[in-house]
Amino acid sequence: MERGWWSRRSGNQGALRAMLLAMMVWLSCPAEAAIYLGATRVIVDSREKQATLRATNDGATPVLLQVWVDTGDREAMPGNIAVPFTVTQPILRLDSKRSQLLRIIFTGDPSQLPGDRESIFWLNVLEIPPKPRSEAGHNRMQVVFRSRIKLFYRPATLRENGDIPRHQQLRFKLIDQNTAPVLQISNPTPFHQTLLELAVGRDRHRPLLSAAPDEGMAAPYQQLLIPMGQAGGGVTRGMRVFYTVIDDFGNLLTGEQTLP
Repeated sequence: MERGWWSRRSGNQGALRAMLLAMMVWLSCPAEAAIYLGATRVIVDSREKQATLRATNDGATPVLLQVWVDTGDREAMPGNIAVPFTVTQPILRLDSKRSQLLRIIFTGDPSQLPGDRESIFWLNVLEIPPKPRSEAGHNRMQVVFRSRIKLFYRPATLRENGDIPRHQQLRFKLIDQNTAPVLQISNPTPFHQTLLELAVGRDRHRPLLSAAPDEGMAAPYQQLLIPMGQAGGGVTRGMRVFYTVIDDFGNLLTGEQTLP
């Protein structure tokens, strides 16, 4: 799940002075998101055509929520995005210590999406706190948070491959490049697989190098390349790859393989 913040400033002082004052207010009053989402991902099955996500306000004040789906561009404005989903309610007020189920409904044409693999979208929940009371001669910085989690559309025809868990079907290969080695991860399944951690070495507890990939999602039937940097110079074939994958329910699954 991704979380970000934006700020907006009120007041009629000079821009530089206002910016400095706003930074002082923010540094002296750490901001925390009040909204807690009940899952790290949402899966819409083609048979059900909808899914729900619980949003809970753990804060002391009510907040306004804006909810929308995007196709992968986190900077796109909600009104400019065409997606095959409708969210009810797209704008709502959530009181302190209350929960609300967000319903995501597939309203598109299934034939417009691949039938042999998952499609990925992103669900955004923007949290806007109450407007602070204005005081003459004072500046205030209002911080708003956005949670952004994966939304998968899963055709009902997809099946697991026998008794082998999907995360154990990933394949790792070391590719030599001019600058530094690259770890190639192949995903032969119709499901997206998100890697949270990777380590390479001969011992899980003393790896030669480890990383938490920024872009660690292997798409169905695709390959993901992870640059290993200069530290990867000591990695050789025959070493072990230790990895952690997150499943449909947010559980962490671990695996290990030998580099061929």
